[in-house]
Amino acid sequence: MTAPVTIPCGHNFCTGCLEGKFAGVAHVRVRSRGGRTLRSQKNVTKCPCCPTDISEFLQNPEEQFITYLWINITTQLKLSDDCLLKLRNSKGKHAKLLSDMCKFYRDWHVKSDGVYGVYLHDPVSFVAVVRPDLFTYKKGVVRVETQLLKASRGMFIAQAFFDLENTNQELKSDLKYLHLDISGNRKAVVIYVPIRLRKAFRKIHSRLVRELEKKFSGKDVMFVATRRIVRPPKKGSTIQRPHNRTLTSVHESMLEDVAYPAEIVYLDVKEKNNTEYKLESMVCVYRKLTGRDVVFEYPVEA
Repeated sequence: MTAPVTIPCGHNFCTGCLEGKFAGVAHVRVRSRGGRTLRSQKNVTKCPCCPTDISEFLQNPEEQFITYLWINITTQLKLSDDCLLKLRNSKGKHAKLLSDMCKFYRDWHVKSDGVYGVYLHDPVSFVAVVRPDLFTYKKGVVRVETQLLKASRGMFIAQAFFDLENTNQELKSDLKYLHLDISGNRKAVVIYVPIRLRKAFRKIHSRLVRELEKKFSGKDVMFVATRRIVRPPKKGSTIQRPHNRTLTSVHESMLEDVAYPAEIVYLDVKEKNNTEYKLESMVCVYRKLTGRDVVFEYPVEA
């Protein structure tokens, strides 16, 4: 595709092909009546692939371009701790305020990414506007990803699985045929497993959790099988609801998954090293999944 361009409906075309397609087409129709000139009327010009009107785009194509900077460009400039100290000690009118604001982001980067400093994403973007000569630009098709954060988190975790499959010989054969869905927050990552694959995941549960928690530093990893709750049948109905589809049964099974490899009612003392450090996360995850509170305890040793 030569000199690609994205039109408002999202379809991509060569600039030359698009211009050739609508060459000589009038986008505005001049009207007159009785010798008087009336207000001009826009001609609807449809996209070659769909009914979207692209007449405004064809009239002003230069206004439709988006200038953006890759994140690997903006992360090349970082406000270091020394720079923050100089800013704070300067005599600027708002130096202390700016320093305190930057310190908030600096502390967030340290906790989240282990980076000591503040990436200058917005300032670099501003410089690109006022001093475009400092940057090298390339024309191309821009596609904006609008999926929820869950999608990007899922890609991140899926990449971790892919890395394990290719680097960990011990888990490679077991991971090959396993599929999953992901949810999570800053404290825990919950990986949803199809119920038919529950046994397969449990076979490698301890090893898999250990490897994933190494990759997701500071997060507890848990596997929960997907289950469906069926409403009680109407009064007088002859349809029998499976016991494992009742609300109570599903919640109990979720509790088993969250606490695994420990056993319920009391957590297994033998698995204390594998579960004690994430008891708080287990409580939060179970509450998030079911809306119920739970207390995990180990039996008192005699």
